[in-house]
Amino acid sequence: RSLDTAEELRKAEQRLRAAESGIQNESAAIRRINEKLEPLQKIVQNEETLREKNAAAERELTAAEYLYLKALEKDAQKAESDMQKTAENARAILNEFSQERENIRKTSGAYFLAQNLEEGKPCPVCGSLHHPHPAESEKQTLGLEEKIRTQQTLCEQAERSLRKAQDDKKELQGRIVQSRENLARFADDFIAACEKEAEHIDTECATERQKNARHEREKQAASYAEFEDARLAVRRYEADLQAPQERLRGLEKAKAASEEAFEQTERRFADLLSRIRSDIPQNGQTAEDSGQTAQDVQNILSFLRDERERT
Repeated sequence: RSLDTAEELRKAEQRLRAAESGIQNESAAIRRINEKLEPLQKIVQNEETLREKNAAAERELTAAEYLYLKALEKDAQKAESDMQKTAENARAILNEFSQERENIRKTSGAYFLAQNLEEGKPCPVCGSLHHPHPAESEKQTLGLEEKIRTQQTLCEQAERSLRKAQDDKKELQGRIVQSRENLARFADDFIAACEKEAEHIDTECATERQKNARHEREKQAASYAEFEDARLAVRRYEADLQAPQERLRGLEKAKAASEEAFEQTERRFADLLSRIRSDIPQNGQTAEDSGQTAQDVQNILSFLRDERERT
């Protein structure tokens, strides 16, 4: 019977060891997952801050783009005004040249009639079909014609530039309307502040502000993308934790049951040893055999206790 009890004690001890080994393995697996999970959880915990920064960056970019377009509108209005003046000046100069030519025409009608003469067709003055000596232009008249042609070219160029400036301003104003609608998403006081700032901002400042706003928006977008990735990873790791945590709970229950079984068997073994000792005869071979049995039981019990303490 002592050997049967010793065998039970060994099996209980083996089951306990197996449960403890399993607990160590599952705990290590959980620890490895948590090492990856914890830094991601810190990122996810900052969700509210990230949302606020992202919204602020979006608001600033919307304002910066509106201010940039308003600054461009000022430049476009100035460009249109300058082109208008240029076109008007070019037209005025052309009119002066044309008037000068008209004055010369009144005083030098023969020259202008000669310009339209064709061989074989009658002269409007004398009726001759041949024109061997048509009236020739004075140098001043020739120079004036060249000026008029040059000035006509300048007028056409100025008017094309004016039309382009007007088209550019119209296209820009359409973009401003859209930008203003985007701005309408925000609070009235914020919109009012943007409108007031738009009255004074220049293109250089607006360009720099838009550049900085875009940079910050890209930065916050990248941070938020990192947050989204972290949130997905957290969900994945939390799902990965479920299986080892479930196994760990089962192993801890098994360990508790094994410890209880081991302790019960150990108590029975100790009781058996006590009974053997109390039943040992005082002398003779039987006493010697019983004493040896008691010693064997004691050795087994001591061995198993030592093994238990080492683990």
